[in-house]
Amino acid sequence: MSITMRNITKRVFVKNNVCKYFIKIMSQNYTGLIGLFDEENDNIRVPHIIKNGYVYIAFENNELERFIFEALRSLKTNINDYDDYEFIDIIISNNLNSFVIYHTSDWADIPIDEMDFAVKDNEVNLETISFWSYNRDLKLENIEDPFIEIPKNHIDSFDFLKIDRINYRDWQSYDDFLKECNTIK
Repeated sequence: MSITMRNITKRVFVKNNVCKYFIKIMSQNYTGLIGLFDEENDNIRVPHIIKNGYVYIAFENNELERFIFEALRSLKTNINDYDDYEFIDIIISNNLNSFVIYHTSDWADIPIDEMDFAVKDNEVNLETISFWSYNRDLKLENIEDPFIEIPKNHIDSFDFLKIDRINYRDWQSYDDFLKECNTIK
């Protein structure tokens, strides 16, 4: 059984309150959504934060890598074609149709994974898909898979939806997002 450094650190320091905070700031693993907030359609039934005209939603699980590769293999662009993903069910059930989904993870400020893509009017824009796995030294452009078609032109997800990067926000984790949601309400 392999033991990661993260597990060892937690095991050694978990009983010390000071070190719990240290562990928290040492790592980040966050998957979320940012989209323009529509006050007329304010029926979002999951924890969310509304700030500066944007809605933020966090997802408990990171399914983005699997989703990205399935989208690039199948070339399906309608978000409704991917109903076997928990985050897609949340999106569909809350009538969200234009947003950026993104994931970031790091360990001690060393990036591990970054990925994002944009959806506009329920259509995944394949040219906005971005995938970097630093720990595997893998970028989307370098993937050699005969069943994946890498888009020739990349479009930044935030630029595509005209979301100002100054409003980009992530949290340390899903739990941190929920804590902020509860603090605001």
